[in-house]
Amino acid sequence: SAYHSKNYFTSKYINQIDNIINFCRNNNIKVVLIKQPKYIDLEYQKVISKLSKEEILNKLFTYQKEKKRDKVDLFWMYTSEIINKSLDEIKINNPDIILVDPIEEILKSKKEINFSDDVHLTSHGNEIVAEKIMLSIFDTVKSLVSK
Repeated sequence: SAYHSKNYFTSKYINQIDNIINFCRNNNIKVVLIKQPKYIDLEYQKVISKLSKEEILNKLFTYQKEKKRDKVDLFWMYTSEIINKSLDEIKINNPDIILVDPIEEILKSKKEINFSDDVHLTSHGNEIVAEKIMLSIFDTVKSLVSK
């Protein structure tokens, strides 16, 4: 069965990203992080997105006991939401990075328009991500110019 250690989600992932950010900062490289959308069970994903990271971690470590949903889907919904919440934490602690969040825009359309499966984006989905990246970079450049 699929498994991740709690330590990965509570500290190791964030530490790895922080190390990358610090390396980039020391080398004058701008960091852009992008939240990963998934379209598995959209109604349930909306429910878990409102939970705290700790609550979702608890669900992740008991997902095998859940009866109503596919176990693989639960695993990926929980891990994705935890990682995306971790990116929010990373942004709070590193205000100089750019965090791109295309999730809402991508998930508001029909699945077939933006996903070739539950995870991989179609050309249209990738266009949305590219536009979000471009707008985030423009916003950052504008704020730098106005300083």
